[in-house]
Amino acid sequence: MFKRKKIGSVNTESPAEIIGKIFSGLTAKLIFCFVLSVAVYFFFTYFLFNFINFLIENVTLGTPVDKNDTYFLIVMIFALLVVNYIVLKDWLRKR
Repeated sequence: MFKRKKIGSVNTESPAEIIGKIFSGLTAKLIFCFVLSVAVYFFFTYFLFNFINFLIENVTLGTPVDKNDTYFLIVMIFALLVVNYIVLKDWLRKR
């Protein structure tokens, strides 16, 4: 007895459906990256910056750190890049 041969899978997706899934996931990730970047920025500028200045002024009696200090900006930019990489890593590797 001959068996029926299958040409392809039963559930096929059109190219528009595939692109829709990709862009919906990417859009959600980019919005989440933006929200996390804002949260990290506020964490650095308000909490961490004020905490460091509090320690410098009260413990070591040194001069306070300026928000436009190059080291502070480098650390903040590095933190933003790391947070965005962690969020987008899942989308890039597609577990």
